[in-house]
Amino acid sequence: MAKDEIVVCPECGANVKESRLRRHMSRAHSKEMPTQEERPRGRPGKWRRKVTRNLTRIVMIALVILVAVVAAYYLIFNPSPELHNYSVYIQVVNGTGDAVSGATVKLYNSSYATGNLITNATGWVCVTNLTNSTTYTVIASYTGLNTNSTAGWVIGSSFDQWQMRLSPLPEEKLPIALFNTSLGSFKVELDTVRAPVTAGNFIDLVEQGFYNGLTFHRVAQNFVIQGGDPFGNGTGGSGKTISWEDTGLENLKYTIAMARGQDPGSASSQFYINLKDNPSLDEFDPPFVVFGKVIEGFETIDSIGSLFPPGSESYDGPPTSTVNMNVSMVQ
Repeated sequence: MAKDEIVVCPECGANVKESRLRRHMSRAHSKEMPTQEERPRGRPGKWRRKVTRNLTRIVMIALVILVAVVAAYYLIFNPSPELHNYSVYIQVVNGTGDAVSGATVKLYNSSYATGNLITNATGWVCVTNLTNSTTYTVIASYTGLNTNSTAGWVIGSSFDQWQMRLSPLPEEKLPIALFNTSLGSFKVELDTVRAPVTAGNFIDLVEQGFYNGLTFHRVAQNFVIQGGDPFGNGTGGSGKTISWEDTGLENLKYTIAMARGQDPGSASSQFYINLKDNPSLDEFDPPFVVFGKVIEGFETIDSIGSLFPPGSESYDGPPTSTVNMNVSMVQ
């Protein structure tokens, strides 16, 4: 408390300067001045009286500041939707500058994790809801053509035009397995790109000589031919199983896929080759894993698939004559 502040005498209630309170108590009441803990306070200080009188105004000012802060935060981190109303027109052309039909375009930046995807793009296509002054990466692809990620394109106006020039895809050489059988030979291209686990397991077994001397033990008429069982009755395997993988490949005619039990991870060494398109095998949950296709010797596949009893319509069992195999990698 400041010196000479007016205090109240505890005996008579008189207003006395603090510096004279002790003398007043001694002369007027013949008493000692009370201790600090006992001394009554005088009137509230000036700052307290000001706060009390202006409390409503202070609360209103605080609310205004709070609203301004919230509004500023929203504008910074949630910009006006108008900033997202920019569009770009993209045309996909081939190496000679001719527009292509049916291309796929993907455009994204750090704010677009999944990207803007357009399929079957023909001529100039429009990508909307882009942000002004933002750098985007664009990827376009077309059957047999592709581009690398094209970064550094910036939305600079509400109407931009970009042209994507595609170049031929590099040819990938996939490994090829040669089957020599008692009815002829055929070649199978193994898709190690889309089926790395399954195709890799098959290649390992071929290189170990596992399939040499085994047979095609099953002919399902107008459906599949099956082999790769060391027991020759559909119950055996290599002693190792592989996990199921999603290759995206379908059970089409002359494709090769892994045979398995009810467990998706039970495939081992047995495989089958489709004698026709078999979409029912893709409808299993999960589907049977296709890992390659026959590229030569289709007549040999058909010959093996014809080894069923005459007159039968839905035969499913051992071929009517033994078909041995030897398998080697030729590429």
